[in-house]
Amino acid sequence: ATLDLLVLSVARKHIQKQRYAVQDWSVDVTSPVDADPDDADSMEGAVTVRVIHRVFGAFVELQAGLSMFDDALPQVMSVAGPDGAGQTSAAVPMSVSSEVTITVKKAPAGVASSDFSAVVGSAAVGVTFA
Repeated sequence: ATLDLLVLSVARKHIQKQRYAVQDWSVDVTSPVDADPDDADSMEGAVTVRVIHRVFGAFVELQAGLSMFDDALPQVMSVAGPDGAGQTSAAVPMSVSSEVTITVKKAPAGVASSDFSAVVGSAAVGVTFA
Protein backbone atom coordinates (compact mmCIF):
# COMPACT_ATOMS: atom_id res chain seq x y z
CA ALA A 1 0.00 0.00 0.00
CA THR A 2 1.12 3.55 -0.68
CA LEU A 3 0.00 6.66 1.18
CA ASP A 4 0.72 10.27 0.22
CA LEU A 5 2.22 12.34 3.04
CA LEU A 6 1.34 16.00 3.41
CA VAL A 7 4.47 18.10 2.80
CA LEU A 8 4.39 20.92 5.35
CA SER A 9 7.53 22.77 4.30
CA VAL A 10 10.74 22.52 2.30
CA ALA A 11 13.72 24.66 3.24
CA ARG A 12 17.29 24.96 2.04
CA LYS A 13 19.81 24.23 4.80
CA HIS A 14 22.41 26.63 3.34
CA ILE A 15 20.63 29.74 2.11
CA GLN A 16 23.88 31.32 0.92
CA LYS A 17 24.16 28.74 -1.91
CA GLN A 18 22.55 29.45 -5.27
CA ARG A 19 18.95 28.31 -5.53
CA TYR A 20 19.61 25.45 -7.99
CA ALA A 21 22.99 24.37 -6.61
CA VAL A 22 23.35 20.86 -5.17
CA GLN A 23 22.68 21.26 -1.45
CA ASP A 24 20.95 19.91 1.64
CA TRP A 25 17.22 20.43 2.09
CA SER A 26 14.92 19.99 5.07
CA VAL A 27 11.54 18.44 4.19
CA ASP A 28 8.83 18.41 6.88
CA VAL A 29 5.92 16.01 6.40
CA THR A 30 3.04 14.73 8.51
CA SER A 31 2.81 11.02 9.22
CA PRO A 32 -0.29 9.25 7.91
CA VAL A 33 -3.18 8.13 10.10
CA ASP A 34 -4.42 4.57 9.66
CA ALA A 35 -8.18 4.77 10.13
CA ASP A 36 -8.47 0.98 10.55
CA PRO A 37 -5.26 -0.60 11.93
CA ASP A 38 -6.84 -4.08 11.85
CA ASP A 39 -7.61 -4.19 8.12
CA ALA A 40 -5.44 -5.82 5.45
CA ASP A 41 -4.04 -2.44 4.30
CA SER A 42 -2.53 -1.60 7.69
CA MET A 43 1.04 -0.23 7.48
CA GLU A 44 2.16 -1.23 10.96
CA GLY A 45 5.91 -1.75 11.27
CA ALA A 46 8.88 -0.20 9.52
CA VAL A 47 7.96 1.77 6.40
CA THR A 48 9.91 3.38 3.57
CA VAL A 49 9.48 7.10 2.96
CA ARG A 50 10.20 8.42 -0.56
CA VAL A 51 10.64 12.16 -1.17
CA ILE A 52 10.14 13.03 -4.85
CA HIS A 53 10.94 16.29 -6.66
CA ARG A 54 7.96 16.73 -8.99
CA VAL A 55 9.79 18.87 -11.58
CA PHE A 56 13.04 16.92 -11.91
CA GLY A 57 11.65 13.48 -11.00
CA ALA A 58 14.56 12.86 -8.64
CA PHE A 59 13.85 11.11 -5.35
CA VAL A 60 15.46 9.88 -2.17
CA GLU A 61 14.32 7.00 0.02
CA LEU A 62 14.49 6.60 3.75
CA GLN A 63 14.48 2.82 4.23
CA ALA A 64 12.73 1.79 7.45
CA GLY A 65 13.11 5.35 8.71
CA LEU A 66 9.69 5.42 10.33
CA SER A 67 8.09 2.73 12.41
CA MET A 68 4.29 2.87 12.38
CA PHE A 69 2.43 1.36 15.34
CA ASP A 70 -1.06 1.19 16.80
CA ASP A 71 -0.88 3.64 19.71
CA ALA A 72 -3.82 1.95 21.45
CA LEU A 73 -1.72 -1.17 22.11
CA PRO A 74 1.14 -1.60 24.62
CA GLN A 75 4.50 -0.52 23.16
CA VAL A 76 8.10 -0.91 24.30
CA MET A 77 9.45 2.52 25.32
CA SER A 78 13.00 1.52 26.26
CA VAL A 79 15.30 -1.39 26.96
CA ALA A 80 18.16 -1.12 29.47
CA GLY A 81 20.92 -3.61 30.17
CA PRO A 82 24.23 -3.55 32.06
CA ASP A 83 26.09 -2.06 29.09
CA GLY A 84 23.66 0.69 28.11
CA ALA A 85 20.14 1.36 26.95
CA GLY A 86 18.20 2.04 23.80
CA GLN A 87 14.69 2.56 22.55
CA THR A 88 14.30 -0.96 21.15
CA SER A 89 17.51 -2.80 22.06
CA ALA A 90 20.32 -3.07 24.61
CA ALA A 91 23.61 -4.95 24.56
CA VAL A 92 23.97 -7.73 27.13
CA PRO A 93 26.92 -10.10 27.61
CA MET A 94 26.31 -13.76 26.79
CA SER A 95 28.88 -15.01 29.31
CA VAL A 96 26.95 -13.99 32.45
CA SER A 97 23.32 -13.63 33.44
CA SER A 98 22.25 -9.99 33.30
CA GLU A 99 19.23 -8.02 34.42
CA VAL A 100 17.43 -6.30 31.57
CA THR A 101 14.70 -3.72 32.13
CA ILE A 102 12.02 -3.35 29.45
CA THR A 103 9.75 -0.33 29.93
CA VAL A 104 6.31 -0.71 28.36
CA LYS A 105 3.75 2.06 27.93
CA LYS A 106 0.01 1.35 28.02
CA ALA A 107 0.55 -2.04 29.66
CA PRO A 108 -2.51 -3.45 31.44
CA ALA A 109 -2.64 -2.60 35.15
CA GLY A 110 -3.13 -5.12 37.91
CA VAL A 111 -1.74 -8.11 36.02
CA ALA A 112 0.24 -10.75 37.94
CA SER A 113 3.84 -11.37 36.91
CA SER A 114 2.93 -15.02 36.34
CA ASP A 115 0.76 -13.84 33.43
CA PHE A 116 3.86 -12.65 31.55
CA SER A 117 6.51 -14.57 29.66
CA ALA A 118 9.57 -13.51 27.69
CA VAL A 119 11.03 -15.23 24.66
CA VAL A 120 14.64 -15.21 23.45
CA GLY A 121 14.76 -16.68 19.97
CA SER A 122 12.14 -19.41 20.17
CA ALA A 123 12.73 -20.52 23.79
CA ALA A 124 10.64 -19.12 26.65
CA VAL A 125 12.62 -17.84 29.65
CA GLY A 126 11.54 -16.95 33.16
CA VAL A 127 10.54 -13.36 33.92
CA THR A 128 11.14 -11.84 37.34
CA PHE A 129 9.33 -8.68 38.35
CA ALA A 130 10.65 -6.48 41.15
